[in-house]
Amino acid sequence: MYFQLKIDERINHIWFFPDDSGKNKKKNYIYITENNKIVVKGLAIIKSNCSLLSKKIFEILKPDIIKNNDIKFPKKYIAGLMEAELQKDITMIATEFNVRKPEKYAVKTSLPYAISAKYGDGRHMLLRNKRVGVGRGVKYCSMEESKQLTLNDLDLEVVWNELAPFILKNKGLGEW
Repeated sequence: MYFQLKIDERINHIWFFPDDSGKNKKKNYIYITENNKIVVKGLAIIKSNCSLLSKKIFEILKPDIIKNNDIKFPKKYIAGLMEAELQKDITMIATEFNVRKPEKYAVKTSLPYAISAKYGDGRHMLLRNKRVGVGRGVKYCSMEESKQLTLNDLDLEVVWNELAPFILKNKGLGEW
């Protein structure tokens, strides 16, 4: 008895990502094929709910990833890319909410209720920020309300988490 095995892909470089305990997670990796194709498995950057900004930054990084055979970039560089893209289109960090009529919510302190009470039922594209809109701690505001915000007012935590695999950590400093 013998097996007929085939090679699916020839890989030039591969990166695995550990969970909080330090163990590599299943189906959580990036690799570059010998044909310079980037394949991503399991990371937030390929999920349907990933922000448009993160997806745009990843597209900008792809040629350098292939050229340098490295996926890590200084946080300052990525921050500059984010700022440039947000200057062009702030809606790239908008989150979609579909809410019902306010009276349909039993919990009057929930975010969906607050969105519905302020903006009405239906579909809303709202920006996560630190200053205006609805929500406790993190706020969500309409595109119209966002005109009074600066880039420093935006809450980009979700975007940073999505881009975390591509950020070069400062060794020994204990932070990004």
